[in-house]
Amino acid sequence: AAVHHALGRGWQLNDNAIDAQWQQPLARVVRRCAQSDAPEALQIAGEVFGSWQFRRTDAWKEIQSALRGDFLGAAATMSLRRLGAYLTWLSWHRNSVDQSAWQQARDALRARFDRAADPSAQQVLGGHLLALLDAWPEKTQALAFLRHWLAVAKTAPESVAAKLFQRQLTGDWTAALEDEVFALVPRLQPERAEPIRRGEIAAAAARQLADRLLAIRVRAALGPVEQLEKLPRTERRDRTERARKAARQALAARFGAAAAAASKLHRPWFVLEQLGFDAEAGGDRSITVQRAAELLDAVPGRGDDEPSLNRILRARSAVTMAYAATRRDTAATVGDTVLAHLQRHLAADPKALDWRREIFRLLVALDRTDELTALLQKWIDAGEAQSEWRVALGYLMAERGKVAQAAAVFERVEKVDELSAEDYRTLATWYLVLGDDAHRATAQERSFEVSAEYQLGRRLQRLRGRLNRPGAGLSGAVATEDLAALRVLLRKASYPANYVWQVRSAYQSSKEFRILGTLPYGVIGHTTGRAYEFLARVGQVISQVHEEATCDSLIEAIAKLRATAARGVDRRGLLLLTSQVEARAAEVRNASGPHLDRALEALRGAAQGQWEPGERAAMADYLQSLGRMRHQSLGEEQLRQLSQLFAQVEPDDRLQVARALAQTQWRYEYRDQAIDTLIAALDDCRTRHDGVLPATSHAVFDTVLKYLRERRQFARGEALLTSELARQTLLPQRLWFVGRLDSHYIECLRKRGEVSLGSGVRLYRALLARLSERLWREPWIVLQAKFDGLCRLHDVAHEVGITAARRDLRAFADRQVPELAERFLLDRGAKLSRLATTLDKVLGGRVALEFLVRELETEPTWLRSVHREQWRAFHYQVAKFAHAGAGSLTGRLRPLVLGELRRDLERMNWRGSEMFFKNNRWFWHGGAGDFAEVARSVIAAHPKSEARVTYVARYLWNGLGEREAAITALRDLDRSGALLEGGRWQLANWLIESRQHAEAIPYLVALIGARRDRLDYRIALVRARQRTGDRKGAEELLLATAKRWEDKHWWHEHTIAELAKIAFDCGFFDHAASWYEAALRTNERLGGRRWNWRHTRTSYYGFLARSLAKLGKVDESIDAAAAAVVTWGDNQRQRNEAIASLRAALREIGDLDAYVARWDAKVARTGLDAPLIRKSVGILYLDRGATRQAIAQLRKARELQPADDEVHTRL
Repeated sequence: AAVHHALGRGWQLNDNAIDAQWQQPLARVVRRCAQSDAPEALQIAGEVFGSWQFRRTDAWKEIQSALRGDFLGAAATMSLRRLGAYLTWLSWHRNSVDQSAWQQARDALRARFDRAADPSAQQVLGGHLLALLDAWPEKTQALAFLRHWLAVAKTAPESVAAKLFQRQLTGDWTAALEDEVFALVPRLQPERAEPIRRGEIAAAAARQLADRLLAIRVRAALGPVEQLEKLPRTERRDRTERARKAARQALAARFGAAAAAASKLHRPWFVLEQLGFDAEAGGDRSITVQRAAELLDAVPGRGDDEPSLNRILRARSAVTMAYAATRRDTAATVGDTVLAHLQRHLAADPKALDWRREIFRLLVALDRTDELTALLQKWIDAGEAQSEWRVALGYLMAERGKVAQAAAVFERVEKVDELSAEDYRTLATWYLVLGDDAHRATAQERSFEVSAEYQLGRRLQRLRGRLNRPGAGLSGAVATEDLAALRVLLRKASYPANYVWQVRSAYQSSKEFRILGTLPYGVIGHTTGRAYEFLARVGQVISQVHEEATCDSLIEAIAKLRATAARGVDRRGLLLLTSQVEARAAEVRNASGPHLDRALEALRGAAQGQWEPGERAAMADYLQSLGRMRHQSLGEEQLRQLSQLFAQVEPDDRLQVARALAQTQWRYEYRDQAIDTLIAALDDCRTRHDGVLPATSHAVFDTVLKYLRERRQFARGEALLTSELARQTLLPQRLWFVGRLDSHYIECLRKRGEVSLGSGVRLYRALLARLSERLWREPWIVLQAKFDGLCRLHDVAHEVGITAARRDLRAFADRQVPELAERFLLDRGAKLSRLATTLDKVLGGRVALEFLVRELETEPTWLRSVHREQWRAFHYQVAKFAHAGAGSLTGRLRPLVLGELRRDLERMNWRGSEMFFKNNRWFWHGGAGDFAEVARSVIAAHPKSEARVTYVARYLWNGLGEREAAITALRDLDRSGALLEGGRWQLANWLIESRQHAEAIPYLVALIGARRDRLDYRIALVRARQRTGDRKGAEELLLATAKRWEDKHWWHEHTIAELAKIAFDCGFFDHAASWYEAALRTNERLGGRRWNWRHTRTSYYGFLARSLAKLGKVDESIDAAAAAVVTWGDNQRQRNEAIASLRAALREIGDLDAYVARWDAKVARTGLDAPLIRKSVGILYLDRGATRQAIAQLRKARELQPADDEVHTRL
């Protein structure tokens, strides 16, 4: 608990900084606990050391160095538990620790590992040493250590072998590597593993070995990817195929030799890989089939407890035979042989494998349709076939042109087993071929019915996206299949109401009336609650209809469903929907026919019949959701039905229906009836609950109070509240009613009403006394609400012009609040801030600021000890009010504000920065000079505190714009020897940003000397040298960096792009172009796996285009800029940006006619033209006044892309 408190954690305590008084004690806790072997002590040390708040302090940096020293000094002897803790706490990454320290730790662990006599200790130390080697990383050393560990392992050598096996398979191929991984396979087996487990390990190792060796062999044969990608596509493909064939031939021989020498456990899996490679490489397929058949025959027969591995071995043997038999240049007799083997096994042991599936796949691959048809028919006739074979027969018949028979097969399958969505779509296509539109529509709908709701929802989203595109909302844009999917979606959706807005959007975009015909399906088949929820929202769509004919079509669709509706809820819901549509039809312009009568008839019909439990309440909510009807007859019927429902509803739902009825009555201006309805319902509820209203009545009670106030019946509302309050005995209920009574009085004052306490000033006085008196005797939880009520009372009194409220509020703030605030405890700041808001509203910002200043001056000191000082709640208001002008308060405010600023800087944590940062809206300009002085004084008070000085310097730089002061602070710290690596890096960046490049160079050189593999350090130094005129030195460093990263195999996309960008910035455009091309190739291989690959690739193309333009390679530059446009796909905004870049590149062309001639020649040579290029060139011609040439280019653009509006406009 003490540690948590020091870290700023605990109950009602959560801070983002650690007080200075606790930093060193926490460091001592870490040091002491780290020297203990007790798990609890190490846990405490780890929690403190790993705390991000503690990691920001100087104490953390000191203890980190001390712990590293402790570790290096005692690594040979400390307990394994402590050893593991230290290695976990401390970072050993190459960018975080000196190489000498890392080497010392490595050597100490290696020595201890070599001395370890205990097997478990050896295992733990080996894992720690391997992690340390990986942290640098040193792959070669890690592999060497793993080999040594495997040679001397005292326990679990298989786990060490597995680590070495996995690492080698990710390396570059060599003959030695291949020999090693084959030799490791037997060593992967645990000594005491069960036979089943041993077999699984053998099978997995052989498969992984074959897969990875093929990949790395091919990669080695092809050479560097960068060189390969420069080859023409056909040559690259041929070279890749040759490399794969050679690798497969070599691996077939290698696995064959390994199988001959392997144990019985590994031999079959090696043979399978050998046969697979041999078949792929074009070996003798008959021999492959023969040997695979021998493997298959050798698998023991199926038993009740047969291992799954046997089934896998059978399946892979069968697949290998089938693969060999189906290669293009394989003799037909080989296929016959394989088929005979499979049929023999089917007859001998039909359950050992799914032999029918193997036979089916073989015959499909061999394209023996007649034989396959006969076989499938035989299985079906014998009654042995599952539906999947009937489906397969259907597809086969269709492929042979027997579409009618195929459809008949699918129809029989449908009767006994559900077809898949894909099968139904295929069946619909067959019906299209047969010209059977009715069955086609049914099949399409069934395909949607067996689809998941989310799939149909995505289809609706795609439809909306398609319709929302410019020019898409045309007649015919919504396909029949889309409508069928929408019908099914609304029918099967768990919450059909959730799709109403999407249906509305689709209809608004397309005005396709058939979309509306799907709406009735959101009513039928759903629960009562879901159906009525849908009906309540569907008016959003119907209100968009403006044609009578559309309404008639929708009514016709509803009528068809009503004819088949069996459930009462469905029938009633469809009638209600009919009423809505008919009512809308009566409202549209030039409407004809008795739509209003039919709407009324449907609404009345919906009230007939049996009601399900809870349906009356749902119906009442629906009727209320209709709002005020435009037609009197419908409104009368709406009210009549609600009254009838109120009379008939179940007792538990009576309040809900009463509220719906009253809200509707209120809309029709039957205000007194609405109030009477609610009061009657409350009386009934009270009677049913032993004379006391329950909490479930609160919503209805609030509604009646609202209506009474609207009718200015304040006294009646008061009587209702006081009488109910007298009945309540439970404290929560009493508090609720007391709060409502107070609010009622305040609203009465706002509306200038009268209650027993009086009106106007008299009511204000009485209410002020009532609330003020209760502030001192109510419990703490009630005090909060009463205080808020008192603030609200003064707000309202000020609004209605009671001048005494100003005086009373000032007196309350000056006389009562200082004592009252003691009762607020931890909420003191929040509550006083609320009062300051009222003071600002009633008396003005200057008075509110004065109040806040006084409270800050008299704040209890204990609040700071729990991080609840009032500044946390006041800082925004103080900043806002002071920004408007502190006036005479400036003298009192300044020391308070500066003190809080000092605390924030000392603790390195901003509790509120509105006043202190110049870019903020409420920055206090009058204190800017003092702010800088405070910052400098904090630096002076802690001249060797790297954490504080760096934090304050960042404030000077970012907050006040005092850049030279910030740089000076870090330079002084560096001269004292206290500036660490992070601070020196910050200083170097600031010097570069301030254009002091020469001064930055020594810092960067020193940083690189300590961390030679920090790419960001090197890039900064390249930039600094170039800016000082040392282009040669900058380029040499840039190229040396590229070479080192390539040699270290760190040549990844991010690295390439970073080097390309600095090359571009420094004017090394040849390197920039080369590296951006490399980054693009890497991104094209891997970029699609990232969410932002389009943005990244477009950026590369853009910089490549600019680099090529600087090199004078205009045509290549334009090609790159055009590729940036294509990369963005459908993202119109980003495409527009890329198009702007393309046009900028074109504007760089001096001789536009010459470029057009070159482009025409390229088109003639390749047959590929680009409408975007033509359009952009045409626009550029227009800008240059060459109208004839512009017309020629724009016409070509129009031919290539006739739908481009801009081209037509320009022409």
